[in-house]
Amino acid sequence: MQLYFLGWNADYPDPENFLFLLAGAQSKVRVGGENASNYHNPEFDRLFEQMKNMYNSPERQALIDRMVAIARRDAAVGNGATSPRTIP
Repeated sequence: MQLYFLGWNADYPDPENFLFLLAGAQSKVRVGGENASNYHNPEFDRLFEQMKNMYNSPERQALIDRMVAIARRDAAVGNGATSPRTIP
């Protein structure tokens, strides 16, 4: 199990801006990217590549829902704490 502390805020309000943090192509170890957990799942990565440039639509939402389910199943990350300022 890998543990680390990371602070981050979204650059823009779109699911892509959150899900890219788990994209295998963004691996911190391999390419110096933003995927600090170095998570890699071929299905997640394939869905991310399909979703990232799509306009908002039911089809895009279905891909996002599937990606979130995969990340939850794999327990790709676990939040240990969050700032009260980030919770509406």
